[in-house]
Amino acid sequence: MKSSRKQDRTRYPLPDPIDDASRICVKLFIPNIPGHREAFLGAIYNLTRWYAWQLDPEKQAIEAATVWKTIFYELLDSMWENCDEEIPCLTFTPDAPFIEWFPNNPWTEPDLITDGYNSPAWYQATEASNLLLGTQTGDIVTDLTRFPPGSLPTIIPASGLPRFRINLIAPGRVTIHLLNIFAGSLAQITIDDDISTLRFIDMDRDQLAAPFETATTTPVEVEVTGAGSHYIDVIVVSQINDAIPFLHHGGGLRKIEICSGAVDMPYFELRQSPTDPCLLEQRQTSTGEWYTAFDYSLAACITRPETPDASRYNDDGILEVSYDDGATFEESRDLDPRFNSPLLPPLTSTVGETRRCEAANNVVGFMQDMANNTAANVSAFSTITGLIGALAGIIVAIISGGAAIPLLIGLAGALFAAGQAAFSAAMTAGVYETLLCIVYCETPDNGTYTEANWQAIKTQILIQLTGIAATFLHDNINAFGPAGLNNAARAGVDAGLPCDDCPCDNLCAEKYQIYQLDPAYGEILEYGDNYIIAACGASGYLTLEAIDFNDCCFVNSAELLTGTGGLTAWEGCGTEPSPPWEGSTPVGHCVSIIEAQFSVNGTIKIFLDDCP
Repeated sequence: MKSSRKQDRTRYPLPDPIDDASRICVKLFIPNIPGHREAFLGAIYNLTRWYAWQLDPEKQAIEAATVWKTIFYELLDSMWENCDEEIPCLTFTPDAPFIEWFPNNPWTEPDLITDGYNSPAWYQATEASNLLLGTQTGDIVTDLTRFPPGSLPTIIPASGLPRFRINLIAPGRVTIHLLNIFAGSLAQITIDDDISTLRFIDMDRDQLAAPFETATTTPVEVEVTGAGSHYIDVIVVSQINDAIPFLHHGGGLRKIEICSGAVDMPYFELRQSPTDPCLLEQRQTSTGEWYTAFDYSLAACITRPETPDASRYNDDGILEVSYDDGATFEESRDLDPRFNSPLLPPLTSTVGETRRCEAANNVVGFMQDMANNTAANVSAFSTITGLIGALAGIIVAIISGGAAIPLLIGLAGALFAAGQAAFSAAMTAGVYETLLCIVYCETPDNGTYTEANWQAIKTQILIQLTGIAATFLHDNINAFGPAGLNNAARAGVDAGLPCDDCPCDNLCAEKYQIYQLDPAYGEILEYGDNYIIAACGASGYLTLEAIDFNDCCFVNSAELLTGTGGLTAWEGCGTEPSPPWEGSTPVGHCVSIIEAQFSVNGTIKIFLDDCP
């Protein structure tokens, strides 16, 4: 398919002067709808990006963007000040204190099994439910495994069906984001027990349909009128129908949006547990019961200073920090702005090939602009320091902070050695066409890149391109990080290239099977175009072997889905498998054996490609 319509690349003309410190106050009314509010803020945010402004040799576009960056952050701090109009809509998570849960509270009573049930009716989303049901961390869910046998065939269990109540102190508009899950049933919704307000909402996500349903939530708007307090009841009602599985039960809650000040602001009090310093506890009233909000032991609970005293980047381009003067290092995405920078508004084109092509063209267009600006900057090529500054000044437009500078030192040296003329000559139309296919083939249907996509794009650039062009594209995308890559895809700098001929079909995954000498060494759960999802066996090991040890694939990257562990060993392609294997990660190698080890049962997604 062709790329999306060529976008308007006209930039705002530079003001003269760029800034004289004068300011005026403006007031305007915008629709009180989340999508409009997000679009409004996104439009202002776009003015903080250098590529929104006219380019000139003095690089004043960065100065103009800096003016608006200050204005944007001040807007976020004072957006609702001096506004006497309706209170804006607020979003609450399922642990808000005005939500009551029955027959068990998933926070304060997570293990309570009530009459008619074999398991607690409600539970907090887990890694397993996220993988199998499409939930997210923070969701509250009940599913088919929590069906109350005490309700068979038609008798409601003694403790009642799974339900929650939203208590309001005044009328208002409430939007309930119900979960859609596999084998989900119906949500019965009423206001103040008024039968005339009764309605049913389907929470079943049909994953057997063609195409299968992908929406994980259904927003249900409830308008509550009349003075005084009110309540909204939501009950999960089981059902039997002709769709597999024939018994359907389940659903849940992701969030609630409430407008018009219909609830008191939640009371949250936090403390470190007096008996276990790794537990962060929370209560919802000044005299309420404390319950665990977060277990830091799951994230290596240790005593250390707040600020690391040393940092470095590992071979995968991930920031590592040390809290003991460089004796030991650990990966830290939280401190790396390449992973946590603010994101531009997502693309709105049709999900699938259209959005993938649009995102890939925007990344390529952004890289073209970077290359053209770098090549045209004569003064920058006079010193390595000048090249570092020129590159970093552009990258700061899509990620915050100065994290990219250490990653650009090698690139600046390579550019300086190649020279301006050689670099300009190397960045050909063919290079950008190859880059488009690399990015397009690693772009998810929703146009949003994960860390695995980012790693795979970097790997493929070094496999498919050479020379200073490969170095320039690889090192810059490495400096982008996942956050910068997503912002480049959303920046609207369209290269206008077709995606029709990009060879994305990859049958590498089907070349592998579970190691045949010991079938207990794991299980393959899913084959994809460029990946395998597999689980370890009872031994804690997962071992995959090429069906033909002379016909292998290149391991791009791996993503741990559940459990604790990772890739640990491999055997090179063309070598008849014979343990012991090479004791290191197979990432970056063509292999006939792929082995992972887990300390607890786990699953892993391994990304593969043709051997170079």
